Amino acid sequence: MAAIRVVVADSARAEIFEMDSAHAPLRKLATLANPYAARHERDIGADAPGRVVNRQGGVQHTLAPRQQLKKQATEKFARLLAERITSETQRAEGGVMLVIAPRFLAQVQSFLSPATKRQIVGEVRRNLLESRRLDLQRRVEAGLAARH
Repeated sequence: MAAIRVVVADSARAEIFEMDSAHAPLRKLATLANPYAARHERDIGADAPGRVVNRQGGVQHTLAPRQQLKKQATEKFARLLAERITSETQRAEGGVMLVIAPRFLAQVQSFLSPATKRQIVGEVRRNLLESRRLDLQRRVEAGLAARH
């Protein structure tokens, strides 16, 4: 069996591994980080939108809707990760296995092309980024065995 790439991610960080076969040990290749994941929204950008006070009744109105800057940062990271997954599918002869937290997986998948989706050999919908390497290895092997 050809080399398989394994992408393990959540909305804050992603790690990319390689396996020579379905039962070979994982070798770490790269780490990607979302620099805005641990920051508070007020530290990412502007605070609340400005307000206008109506002269006749003292009623306040916001000038613009509140921006969701953390949500936008997570979406940018999902797009970046999807681009990286696409490039990994072109490098890995055995395909790519995704081990991504469920909500974030849905975001990442929305940015993947149909051709890239066909190169994905399996998915584990769990956040295993902080788990021990042996636990991750077992989950990946089980996910690959379920596909074949």
